[in-house]
Amino acid sequence: MARKVVSIAHLRELLGEREKELTGLEARQKKLGAELKQVEARIAGLTGRAKGAGRGRAAVKGRGQPARGKKTLKQAVAEVLGATRKALRPKQIAEALPNVGYLSKSKSLSVMVGQVLSGSPEFRRVGRGKYRLDRRRLGGKAAKKQGKAEAVAVKESESPVSPQ
Repeated sequence: MARKVVSIAHLRELLGEREKELTGLEARQKKLGAELKQVEARIAGLTGRAKGAGRGRAAVKGRGQPARGKKTLKQAVAEVLGATRKALRPKQIAEALPNVGYLSKSKSLSVMVGQVLSGSPEFRRVGRGKYRLDRRRLGGKAAKKQGKAEAVAVKESESPVSPQ
């Protein structure tokens, strides 16, 4: 393959052309930027909104926090698992959540439950896709007594977990 030899004078000429083109593009960018600002100001004047306001999702303050006096998903999952001795799947837990007062409009609630289960030490994986409340991590004897009391209460009343 033959190499093409380019002289320094030719390289300087190419460099000059590129610099000239760059200067022209920068001037055009500045002019279009000023024009864009005028258009945005006109839009804001007509709509009464600042640039970009009202588009997309608004920021939600305190997102991920339950309403005052409401349970978190983790608390509700612990309540469902604490009410039974059986190991349950995330889908079974998600179906039982309304029975303990946790309401959600999420289409992927069982996925969220699975994330809570796998990411929290309070829950123990006991089989493929099955979880149980790890009573040892809840605080010793008091937690075991509380778990037994909840189990007795569940036996006496109707179980919050629908049988499957």
